[in-house]
Amino acid sequence: MSEADEMFEKLDYKKIEKSNKIIYREKMGLLIPNAEIVFYKNNKWIRVNFNLDMQELKAINKKCEELGWI
Repeated sequence: MSEADEMFEKLDYKKIEKSNKIIYREKMGLLIPNAEIVFYKNNKWIRVNFNLDMQELKAINKKCEELGWI
């Protein structure tokens, strides 16, 4: 498990990996139903469907580093 994966796990997200994307979905969905952060590997896009806090932003930045995007 990567450092970013551990950060997302601590924030209560589960990881779903597909061939062209990585999805982190909030496990409980208590605050925002279907809250997810999606990394599209082919075109280096990130989609977020809710407002982020600083811990989520740090985890996103770490994942971008691990993917070699920054």
